[in-house]
Amino acid sequence: MAALVLAMNDVRYKIMPAMGAGEGPWEYAPLDEFILSIPGFVYALKFFGIIPPIHVLNEVLESGCDDAGMGGGAKWKPFSLSETEYEELVENLITNPNHEIREDRSLWEKPNYEKWQMSLLGKKPRGK
Repeated sequence: MAALVLAMNDVRYKIMPAMGAGEGPWEYAPLDEFILSIPGFVYALKFFGIIPPIHVLNEVLESGCDDAGMGGGAKWKPFSLSETEYEELVENLITNPNHEIREDRSLWEKPNYEKWQMSLLGKKPRGK
């Protein structure tokens, strides 16, 4: 799948507000801002400060949607990132002064998004 890139990694997506609120308008954002708007990755990136590996990120991006149920979500035209695009994304996230984000390669062997998330929870259990 080719990435939906408009200029320098801009992505077209739609925010799905909380249950019953309808859908928001289509928006464009740089790839790093878009990733920070996907519910599952918001938790990983902002709470844990950990970037998902490329195969986990692409699994979600190729689905075209991240539905957080009653909490809303986001949808987009499915795409995947090349290694070069992923490396640029990682650099942008790590060097962003508004976030404390890093890579944790000990989680890279997890085969899919679900197993990666479960391992992530083991790194920093709630309440600790």
